[in-house]
Amino acid sequence: MSKTIIVCSRDLDYGTGTQCKYMLKTFDEDQTVEKVYFIGPRSAHGYSPKIFSQVIPVKGKYFITKVPFFAFYCNETIKRLISKNNIDLITLHSSIMAEDYGIKTEATFHSLHRSIIQNFPKTPSYLIATAFHLVFSYFDKKTIQNADKVYFVSDKILTEAKKFYPDYQAKFHLKSNTVDRSLFYPLSEIEKQKVKENLGLADHKKNILYVGRLEPFKGILDLIQIIIKLNDPFVRLLIIGDGSLVGHVQRYPFVKHLGQLDHEILSKFYNIADIFVFPSKNESYGLALMEAIYCKTPVVAFKPDGKKYLTASDAMIKHGENGFLVKDEQEMLETIRFLIKRGR
Repeated sequence: MSKTIIVCSRDLDYGTGTQCKYMLKTFDEDQTVEKVYFIGPRSAHGYSPKIFSQVIPVKGKYFITKVPFFAFYCNETIKRLISKNNIDLITLHSSIMAEDYGIKTEATFHSLHRSIIQNFPKTPSYLIATAFHLVFSYFDKKTIQNADKVYFVSDKILTEAKKFYPDYQAKFHLKSNTVDRSLFYPLSEIEKQKVKENLGLADHKKNILYVGRLEPFKGILDLIQIIIKLNDPFVRLLIIGDGSLVGHVQRYPFVKHLGQLDHEILSKFYNIADIFVFPSKNESYGLALMEAIYCKTPVVAFKPDGKKYLTASDAMIKHGENGFLVKDEQEMLETIRFLIKRGR
């Protein structure tokens, strides 16, 4: 029996978007699936004609303005599609103003808004962001409340969901993120040199890589300050991603901002990076971190302490083997300096 499915995601980039595209590929190859309606910020390309895109242009420059706009219009689009089609499954990769659609609904959470704000500093900008995330947690609850099954991408976020939403934990399940090993693997030294030459990076500078949103809660501002304190003219910070802090990061002479790149070519940058730094202090999984590890890139991330650092980095990094877990910004600075000296 053929099935018609709705897939919803606010992102087609970063970790959430990567997993959503993997799901679309799986449905595309599934012979029992006749039609898939993808609701997202832009059309999904590279699939067969049975994947139909329903585009909701995300409004606003900032993350906090994009969330409510997409949440409302995604819910409206789902109801419109249901009224005109026989839908068998709705799968959500974004928290929206979900309703009880009377159709099997599954939701995958890559983060929770209440989790993000747990260790925000008490500064004016972060207090404003905290207020917005508390409001947006309403979308999380609505989605959890009305889904038949709710998946979480790591034990960390699953544990937090049980704490925040205990009434619904009977429907909670763990579904870890996956990395495409056909894309993310280590290159030989000869291959790396060719990539550097093709990218115009074949000089004597050491490349520190950041991949992710350019938003305050991702820790990019802390990383900028660490590089400033490093004070090494032969260090370059490669930044891949987009967000509200684009203008801020671009003003530093040691930064080479590459913008938002196709996921399929990220492996090249992981391979030519001397160090991959993951400065987020609250992360449910960290797909970019795992991709870098698969490329054998030295990685540095905060070790969770249950208070200030609420990451899941220790689930991926074996300290001293495939990366380094640090206790604070000073230790991150010292570790980066150590790795740079070791590589010279």
